[in-house]
Amino acid sequence: MVVDEEHMAHQLRANTYSLLAHLFVAEPNMQTLALLGSISEQSTVKKTSISMAWVRLFDVARAMDVAVISAEFQQLFIGVARGELMPYGCYYQSGFLMDKPLVVLRQDLQVMGFTRQANSHEPEDHVAALCEVMALLVREHRKEQFDFFQKHLNVWMPKFFKDINDTPSACFYQAVALLGTAFFQVEETFMGMSNDGK
Repeated sequence: MVVDEEHMAHQLRANTYSLLAHLFVAEPNMQTLALLGSISEQSTVKKTSISMAWVRLFDVARAMDVAVISAEFQQLFIGVARGELMPYGCYYQSGFLMDKPLVVLRQDLQVMGFTRQANSHEPEDHVAALCEVMALLVREHRKEQFDFFQKHLNVWMPKFFKDINDTPSACFYQAVALLGTAFFQVEETFMGMSNDGK
């Protein structure tokens, strides 16, 4: 029973990272919105920060039109020359793109056996790429997930989520950022407890 609950918890963690990666790599399509909108709020009975964040995302997915969300994504992250926000770790850690934090990240990814996909147009420090790596580390129960989270995600993504929440043009992505913020708080607690148990 305990093993099943632990497995489900890790599966939920991995799925949440995958969802964040999916929502930040491109605007969600109708199928994604329909899936989010169809999830019953009864599945989040307990009133915790993360359960309320899930409910908010479900509500927004049901209420917003896919074209409006697409326009929001373009304005926030793409723009004409650039979007309102920069979803890259280097920018948040050093103020520049393609800087030293990306070099360190690439070295760590190489050590862990991850290689850049040939068809990828974004650097490895993009928020979606980092969340996808975390999803893989969690699914494979790899112990590197603890250091990787603290070193390459938690060091800047909470500020990124806050910036989304503070951006007036964000609506759907405010809900995504709310989930990210609550999820990272849960992850911090989980990482601390897991490290204490080593």
